[in-house]
Amino acid sequence: MAGPDLLGVTARRSADWLKSWLKSPDTMVLTDPTAKALYKQYNMVKMPNPKLSDEEVGALIAYLGSQK
Repeated sequence: MAGPDLLGVTARRSADWLKSWLKSPDTMVLTDPTAKALYKQYNMVKMPNPKLSDEEVGALIAYLGSQK
């Protein structure tokens, strides 16, 4: 497993947190307590910044929210 299951992530995390994570995971892991805990819990490899646009981030969050 490379990380937590994303099914239901929009119910577990706020839209603002998800936006921040998708825009800058490299910064979040250094500054956000939740991101730090997830990296430790799942022994994750540091994710590079994907440099997504606001539109791409919104589309990803909408997609994740639509999954059942």
